[in-house]
Amino acid sequence: MSPQEDHKPWLPRLARGIALGALGAVAVTSASLIVLWDADFYAVREKYEHVRLAFFGEWQAQNWCPPGRDTENCRAVDEFTAALEGAENFNFFRTLPVEGTSLTVITGVAFASALDVVDGEPSNLWCYINDGHGAVSRRITLANMQADQPPSYTDFSTLNGEAAQGLPLRAERLAALAQSHCQFTNFDLSSD
Repeated sequence: MSPQEDHKPWLPRLARGIALGALGAVAVTSASLIVLWDADFYAVREKYEHVRLAFFGEWQAQNWCPPGRDTENCRAVDEFTAALEGAENFNFFRTLPVEGTSLTVITGVAFASALDVVDGEPSNLWCYINDGHGAVSRRITLANMQADQPPSYTDFSTLNGEAAQGLPLRAERLAALAQSHCQFTNFDLSSD
């Protein structure tokens, strides 16, 4: 048997493999072009991020507004940031009444810039009760929270008898209110 006869059975397989590979590449390229024909980069990226959100739950595509993306939400963000360009230190507050009393727990959130407000990235949060009304009132801090840190609750159990008597509620009740009424985890500006 000559060396050429040994290689002859491989030639058809090789040619068939090349033809099928080329046909597969053309099919994948055609399908990609059809899918992406009317989509821009940001739309493709948004689809990817929606899939990522579905599996990992970390990202919100509707708030993703890179330069050049033209959606209603992004136009509103651009208008907001343009109107407040250079403005700093934004504070927002939420109140929650304490049932059975005239007291209200107030949760505040601070943002360093307008862009931080849009991105929902506060610099710090705090929670307090105002004791008294009118010109004479005392602010009793229940908790503080720095960005990306767990809340730091005030320890009322360390107060001596005289200081504890000046509180509007028992120390145990204030500690429980800090846990139940400070709105750190659900402070969402979009729900107003």
